[in-house]
Amino acid sequence: MLRPLMFAMICASTPLHADEAGASLSLDLNTAENVDGACRLTFMVENTLTHDLTALAYETVVITTAGEVERLTIFDFGAVPAGRPRVRQFDLTGISCDTIGRLLINGASACAGATPDACIDALKLESRTKQELVG
Repeated sequence: MLRPLMFAMICASTPLHADEAGASLSLDLNTAENVDGACRLTFMVENTLTHDLTALAYETVVITTAGEVERLTIFDFGAVPAGRPRVRQFDLTGISCDTIGRLLINGASACAGATPDACIDALKLESRTKQELVG
């Protein structure tokens, strides 16, 4: 009788993973516009995992159209509830959107509610702008 109890305790303490069929974290770079000396990036983020994420942040590399690393930054998406899309904006000061060629999602720096690997393994990227979004 001890084994089922131990199994239940282990399962209850194990972080959730992104191995649910078809579940994903979608990042859609929706717009990029120049605003007051900064490039404002607008993302639609959608969590189709079966659980809420109380914190989600990605280390992101900004790469110019010439292929040079312009900066390394953190995009903090905050809490991302399951099944409810959210819009987040980030201003990259001192750079024009026209000089950004690509954004590289380098890794998850926060992933509360799942394992850090789950926030990368479940990641689906899309860009509706001329800037490429890769990971």
